[in-house]
Amino acid sequence: MTHPTHNQPYGNQPYGSAGTEEAAPPAAAPAEAAPPAAAARPALLTAGQIMATDDRAYEDVPVPEWGGTVRVRSLTGTERDRFEQSLVGKNNQLRNENFRAKLAQLTLVDELGQLLFSKDQISALGRKSSAALARVVEVASKLSGLSEDDLEELEGE
Repeated sequence: MTHPTHNQPYGNQPYGSAGTEEAAPPAAAPAEAAPPAAAARPALLTAGQIMATDDRAYEDVPVPEWGGTVRVRSLTGTERDRFEQSLVGKNNQLRNENFRAKLAQLTLVDELGQLLFSKDQISALGRKSSAALARVVEVASKLSGLSEDDLEELEGE
């Protein structure tokens, strides 16, 4: 087919040539749709990579009842198991006395990540404000993956 005024085939006429009618560039052929890419699989971690990772979580929590801010850290798997086991008494009955103080003792740390309280101080910690302990327990639970159901069970509700 030829252009009606220039006697040149479509596509061979220079776009925007001087002294000629401006012709639109030839339309591009529709691109073929690429096949969907296979979902990229994430690289799997090695045991060494997992062991080398510092996976503890920390959060600073304002505690106005105590006049400042405390740092709460997550429990390790072993700490969580020991904590939960400490709440089980004879015949697998729940002993939830001081469970908030026990969890706070295991999760309140200083700037270097060292525990603020020893196990010997759990009873004294349990005599502190329940509102303050509740703030600490809420954050410690979140950081440690303790669900609402876990907490209700530990509280004996």
